[in-house]
Amino acid sequence: MSSETQGDRAELRLTRGYVQLSAAPPDLEGAKTVSLARFGHYDVRLVEFVPANATDPTPIWLELYSHETQCAISWTRHRAEWLATRTLSPRR
Repeated sequence: MSSETQGDRAELRLTRGYVQLSAAPPDLEGAKTVSLARFGHYDVRLVEFVPANATDPTPIWLELYSHETQCAISWTRHRAEWLATRTLSPRR
């Protein structure tokens, strides 16, 4: 029997998505996107945007995308450093 919790699985998906961004092809505007999960017509996606200035932190968005409307319907923005500390740091 696995002692893995739902939170552990979500953290694993987030970590895998963050790693997959490095190999994801950029779109025409330079953004990279990976899908973390799909629920019906909706995707939970991780999106990495190219910063306007090379010294700026890379913005990462976690978004809910609707395939019916072809747009994001909800999102939250973070810096790559925040995501790295959430997914790659030792468990507390």
